Amino acid sequence: MNLRFLDQVGLASAVTAILSALLSMLALDSPRWERRFTTCLREHNIRADLTRRYYDQRPRQLYALVPHLALRAPIGRRTDRFRLRARRAAGLPEPLRRDSALAARQWINTVGAFASEAAKSRVDLRPFLATYHLGVIREGVIAVPLAMCMAAEQRLEAEERDRLSWGLALVELAVAYNSHARQQREAVYFAAAEHGPPIGPVLRPPGAWRRAFYDVAEIFGPALRLPRWGRWRWDRWLRGIDLTAATP
Repeated sequence: MNLRFLDQVGLASAVTAILSALLSMLALDSPRWERRFTTCLREHNIRADLTRRYYDQRPRQLYALVPHLALRAPIGRRTDRFRLRARRAAGLPEPLRRDSALAARQWINTVGAFASEAAKSRVDLRPFLATYHLGVIREGVIAVPLAMCMAAEQRLEAEERDRLSWGLALVELAVAYNSHARQQREAVYFAAAEHGPPIGPVLRPPGAWRRAFYDVAEIFGPALRLPRWGRWRWDRWLRGIDLTAATP
């Protein structure tokens, strides 16, 4: 009985010593934890403010244009998919074409502005994308080709072109989140209508070897930020395909 009691006392002492050591380490590192808490709180407030000011005002009527821009045959290259959808946008009848231009401009000035401000603030968008990434992807598939058509016809101002590039950068970040996050990685479709099957996929899931790589990367939960140079990359990408977007 005494030996058992001594063993219990020894175990309790060891646990106490370990907890004391951990508390001492945390106390020594408290400035670091305080900085992390302050940074997380700051970024949360920035995301909430940007979402309220911009993203919540995005156009909801884009989904009505899905059947008009849908590609009924699989197209391998992404640039070809964007170009072909932009051609379909150029051929929309009035007043549908006028309404599509209004929706595209509203998307640029809400989603594009949100992305631009998020990049300037260097805010982590992973929590935002955990809720909104599917909407960003689906709406971007429609809005970007509409805006490309307008750009090809020189109906976009310089600031709108800039925001269009930022909007596309956000779409690509949402695509990355859908591929990386283990709870996602599904093909993305537009919902089925009563008279037809789902439209898509507009995004396919990553292959097996990519999944294995992402599994390792996601252990560290890296932040998802829009780089400040991201706009330049996607503006150049758009310029490589939008000059012929409106050509029949």
